[in-house]
Amino acid sequence: LTSLDLGDNQLRTVPKVLGNLKALTWLGLSKNQLRTVPKELGNLKALTELYLKGNPISDKEKQKIKKLLPKCKVSF
Repeated sequence: LTSLDLGDNQLRTVPKVLGNLKALTWLGLSKNQLRTVPKELGNLKALTELYLKGNPISDKEKQKIKKLLPKCKVSF
């Protein structure tokens, strides 16, 4: 599995098990109710794009996510 779109699902949390999808390069989590993402997403070394638009994520949390995935293009 290289891409996964879970956008527009009213998710409040991201399952930690997504951190096991090592081949994932694209992850769409836009238009949910997320305030954070689990640290396990840091295991996704192949991830190049993460979409989080339309979620109530604080600026402090955005910085934390960027540090968690430094080589990934994150869109808020």
